[in-house]
Amino acid sequence: MQYKISYTNPENHVIDISIKIDTVEGEFTELRLPSWRPGRYELGNFAKNIISFNVFDEGKRCLSSHKTSKDIWIIEHKKAKSIHVKYQYFADELNAGSTYLDKDQLYVNPVNCLMYVPEFTENTHKVSLNIPRDYKIACGLKKTKNTLIAKNFDTLADSPFIASNKLQKQTFTFKNTSFYLWYMGECKPNFKKIEKDFLRFTKQQYKIMGSFPFKEYHFLFQIKPVFFYHGVEHLNSTVIGIGPGYDLMNKKTYDEFMGVSSHELFHAWNIK
Repeated sequence: MQYKISYTNPENHVIDISIKIDTVEGEFTELRLPSWRPGRYELGNFAKNIISFNVFDEGKRCLSSHKTSKDIWIIEHKKAKSIHVKYQYFADELNAGSTYLDKDQLYVNPVNCLMYVPEFTENTHKVSLNIPRDYKIACGLKKTKNTLIAKNFDTLADSPFIASNKLQKQTFTFKNTSFYLWYMGECKPNFKKIEKDFLRFTKQQYKIMGSFPFKEYHFLFQIKPVFFYHGVEHLNSTVIGIGPGYDLMNKKTYDEFMGVSSHELFHAWNIK
């Protein structure tokens, strides 16, 4: 499965998504949008944000499709050899489990907006991002330039990412494992203090569990200008919403920042 994510006017919060399915058989293909939420363990209605849906064959001829439920599309392709799906996703909500687009960032939880073919879930899934040249990408997936690579759909669905030229990055290593801290939003982190305190709870969790279930781990922080506190765990990453950013290093907000970060990391063993 090959996805392409792009946009034209970020202030409209509309993401353009295309899916290339190289091989199709029979007369129809079922395409689904997830209803589950990794890290939340509840159903969601992400399909409400789909605002257009079109399908074409290899000759760019329009194919018929119809819905059988809120998040299942049946594509009628008959003799087509491959199909190209194009749709848009309205992304105007910013929290630890959402998808969001504005002039400063493209933030995607793939489980919100990337459709899948049930028969192909164990195939490799690639996501190419059409983003400005100066954008960095924060994500736990393997990257080749602006392409993210997941070994299967479940891994992709559980791997959020942020793309922006405003990301601040911090790294540290413990027991041959790399930890990445990505800050999106206005804040002035004291990197030395944060590293010292992150190492403290990381070492303690390692002592309890005996090994890490990953080679690298990514903390994706959505820093907001108002009070905010929300975290969602993923396979080798977490998205944490925290605020206010101007208060990040002051005791109350800092204690919450440390507490939720330690909490979400421990989910890498306990639940994930």
